[in-house]
Amino acid sequence: MMNRPSQRPPAIRRCDPEEWVDALLDRRTELVLRVCRYHHRRGAFSSPEQVMTQHLVTFVEQGYLPAIVDGKPIRVLAGECLWISPGHSRRYYGLPDTPVMRHYNLRFTFRRGGRHLCFSRAPVRLRNAWAIAPAMQQLYDLAQHGQPFHEPRLRGLLLTLGTTFLSLAREPGERHRTLRPAVRLRLNQFIVDHAGEPIGPRALAREAGLSPDYFTRLFRATYGMAPRRYLKRERMRLAGIELRETGLTVAEVARAFGTHNVSFFCRQFREVMGCSPNVFRGRVGDPDGVDPAVSGESQPGRSAPQR
Repeated sequence: MMNRPSQRPPAIRRCDPEEWVDALLDRRTELVLRVCRYHHRRGAFSSPEQVMTQHLVTFVEQGYLPAIVDGKPIRVLAGECLWISPGHSRRYYGLPDTPVMRHYNLRFTFRRGGRHLCFSRAPVRLRNAWAIAPAMQQLYDLAQHGQPFHEPRLRGLLLTLGTTFLSLAREPGERHRTLRPAVRLRLNQFIVDHAGEPIGPRALAREAGLSPDYFTRLFRATYGMAPRRYLKRERMRLAGIELRETGLTVAEVARAFGTHNVSFFCRQFREVMGCSPNVFRGRVGDPDGVDPAVSGESQPGRSAPQR
């Protein structure tokens, strides 16, 4: 049996979920995004077992991730989210026959008075947690697009992530039906192909082959937001890629994404991305934003990966 890590455990303060959310809203509480990576792996790999000194949130998008958490072996499957608070040990690994896996790893420090704030006494694993995916994707974008991290934007995204996670944790089981993976992939490609057109929820419903009302219910259960809000977020994310990877002006990018009013485009971009288009374009990516404890084959990139 593997020996447990011997490092000194971090100072922990347990609090109920409501208090945890309130602390997240309080800017006096220390909040630091340490790393957010998107990993694409296949076959054997291993990370050292360690006692967490930060919050670790892992969301598996494809395949499964073998893990040992507090000495117990588990498999985190596609669509599942694992939240490990400071003070608990974990090791991630893959076997030679492990199929392709894609997953996000988010690490952040959240403490007050030198003590880490935790809403659970044990690691929490959620099934059918697809509603968490948009927040993880946006946190990945934030981590890729420069330092210093936009602190209000970080708090907002972690608030979305935390409240969605806690809501799902209070209602265990697969209570909601969600969009099938094949439909999600088709919708993502449809949005990319028509990002410059005035598509709306009805167009997405037609692409999914569902009635508008039923589609909206499934979409909310899958992504944790309304289709119209998701469309705006994706348009601005794709516009950000154009800004960073092409020489187009802000006005040209706005027109390419179906907006001739540049001021309106800039307001929407700031609302979604947390800064103006010009500031976003001028940021320099973080070259050292690699999770040293979870090494292995990883897909770098300046934009969130397509699902």
